[in-house]
Formats: sequence, structure tokens, C-alpha cells
Amino acid sequence: MAFFAAVLALVGVTTAHEAGHYLAVRVKRLQVLRVRIGQGPLVWRGRHRGAELLLRLVPIGGRIQYESVPPGLGEAVVAVSGAAANLALALLAFAVAGLLTAPVSPMAPGDANVIAYAASHAGAWFWAVPGALIELVATGSAVELSRGVRVLGELVMARPLPSLPYVVGALSALWAALNLLPVPFIETDGWHVARSLWRGIARGWTR
Repeated sequence: MAFFAAVLALVGVTTAHEAGHYLAVRVKRLQVLRVRIGQGPLVWRGRHRGAELLLRLVPIGGRIQYESVPPGLGEAVVAVSGAAANLALALLAFAVAGLLTAPVSPMAPGDANVIAYAASHAGAWFWAVPGALIELVATGSAVELSRGVRVLGELVMARPLPSLPYVVGALSALWAALNLLPVPFIETDGWHVARSLWRGIARGWTR
């Protein structure tokens, strides 16, 4: 059961991310060509509004291909939309977790309501990534982030279904932060944002 809960969480987080890109491209009235969820062998293939949909066996990461967006602000918005969708999913998942009566997600003492609970936990998990980078530079290790990921694993193993909303929220916030890091050699969304804005500025416009 724990394995299936983990897979479900990863699929949900990845799908939300690619859906964010998909919606941003559609809002700009451009054609989405292909959406891939996961890595490895193909599990399912379909089509939606002219776009090829691919689901692969390993539910980590994905890719969306679409008609070219002019460099500048529009391209940056499409790039950042995946992380924005993950943050929205994190808030929703933590809100559900905060409403549960199970002890896996109790309301923290300082949280006045479920909205405060969702915002505080989404923010904490999101900022765990830049915090880990700072800790890594300062001390050579990322103890706090490692401890947090270990706690998530323990939650899934101990109570797979009751912990699922909280785990989805945490993974989604972490995924948003990781994708916003400007890493050129793996072409993260953060790198695409920085590059598109730079190209737009270099051309003298950022629409």
C-alpha cells in the first residue's frame, strides 16, 4: 500500500506541473504538441485537442512540447506556470491535510485556520530547497532537508492513505522549488525563465 501511495503522489505532482504548462500555452492560444508524464517504458498513449499524451512507467518528471513562444515575458510565464501549478496543488493538499482528524497532520498551535495551516506548511517545504542550498554551502551538508524527506518516507510507510494529502503537498512544494532553480545543464524551468527574460531584454521587448 505504501508503494502505491508513493506512486500516486508522484504522478499527481508531475501531472499538476505539466498541466500548469499546458494551460499557460493554451491561454496564449498556441498548440500543445506533446505532453509526457514520467520516464522509461510507455504505459499509455492518447490524444487531447491535437496533443499527444504519453504516460511512462517511472512517475518522475515530464516534458511538454508546444509551438514556439516569442522570447520575453510570455515565454517566462509559460516556464514558471508549472511551478505555480505545483504551489497551488500544495496549498490544496495541505488544506485537505489540515482538515483531517488523523494525527498525521494536526493543526499547528499557531495556525488559526486551515488556510493558515496550508500556507505555512507549503511555504516551509518550498523554502526548504533554497535553505538546503545555503546549508550545503555553509556546512557541506543538507541535514534539514534530508530529515524532512526521511519524515515523509516514514509517514508513507506508517499510514499510506491518511498521510497522502500531506505527502502530496510536501512533494509538490519541493518540486516547485527545485524546478525554479536556474540550472542550465538540465534546463530547469528556472533556467528557461532566466533565459527567456534575458533574450527578451536583449531584443528590446518582453511581451
